[in-house]
Amino acid sequence: MPFSHPLINPQLQKKARLYTKKRDVISLFQILTSGTYLLLFYLLGISRRVSAVALDFSLPLTLILYVLFLAIPFAVILFPFLYLKDFAIEKKFGLATHNLKSWIFDELKGLAVGFILGYPMLLFLFFLFSKTPRYWWIFGVSGMFLFQIIVAVLFPVLLLPIFFKQKPVEDEALGGRIRALLKKAKIEIRGIYSINLSSKTKKENAALAGLWKTRRVLLGDTLLENRTVEEIEVVLAHEIGHHIKKHFLKLSLLSLATSFTLFFILNICMNIFSGFPDHLSETLTLFPVFILLSGIISFPIRIVANAYMRVKEKEADRIALELTKNRDAFIHVMAGLANSNLTIADPKKLKVFLSYSHPPIGRRIDYAQNF
Repeated sequence: MPFSHPLINPQLQKKARLYTKKRDVISLFQILTSGTYLLLFYLLGISRRVSAVALDFSLPLTLILYVLFLAIPFAVILFPFLYLKDFAIEKKFGLATHNLKSWIFDELKGLAVGFILGYPMLLFLFFLFSKTPRYWWIFGVSGMFLFQIIVAVLFPVLLLPIFFKQKPVEDEALGGRIRALLKKAKIEIRGIYSINLSSKTKKENAALAGLWKTRRVLLGDTLLENRTVEEIEVVLAHEIGHHIKKHFLKLSLLSLATSFTLFFILNICMNIFSGFPDHLSETLTLFPVFILLSGIISFPIRIVANAYMRVKEKEADRIALELTKNRDAFIHVMAGLANSNLTIADPKKLKVFLSYSHPPIGRRIDYAQNF
């Protein structure tokens, strides 16, 4: 029997199912197209010819040239899928607020940021291939873990401002309640900020982002506009729950374990190919296969990781209810998010198993009602 609750709009749930279905179909074709492109880039000998040209230069320049040859056609091929999924459908269902020009500019910024962050990691990986061919995967995991920590620290102060403006929240009543919660949880922050989500979307969100001296509370202006102080307090209490239960540490260790598993299996699979990783020409030629296998191996690993994360999200819900003692506000905000974000309250169990990192909203409401 489908989940129902008086606060969840049944018409919006129908709309949410259609919205999700369309996005899922496009995502599936995007994945299949990506895999086909990478496979053909290797099987048709394009990768070998590009490698032969790029290898005339030093390693840093070789990687830049190879990545450009690989990525530019890739970006062109995938553009229609990104346009449909991230702009056209969002507009059609009344969620996007920015125009096409703004969206394209954001995509270009995203590509630039991705290259700036990803290129040093790629250079580090190929350095390991050449210097420690038998143990590259062990050192690679360590490098990836350190990289994730650095990104977590820089995210709210350096990366997020590229896409969204931030300003301090001026509502003293809300700020006081949030600081009281943080004090109760013994969490220090560098401020409470509003981010202009409304410049791009009608969806609502909030986070306790950053680490150490960059840690701050981030509230979407859409959330501030549509939710009561009590509801926003519950949302932040959930984020605080993650910190109380040391979920960042646990999820970091999980990330380390999943990366280790991924690289261990990937190393076994790639060593089937002659020349990997001892010879730069062969390793570079095989790079599309390396990316493709990474995606295939990651899928079952991600399913296990998501199952663990759903357990931790439920723990954070419990802490939120214990801290605020406001079950009604929790239920109201969960139902409100289902309505405003077009989120399915009761997705199919298989979909939850395959891709959900959070419990479905219907289950979270049930949990709160029986708390």
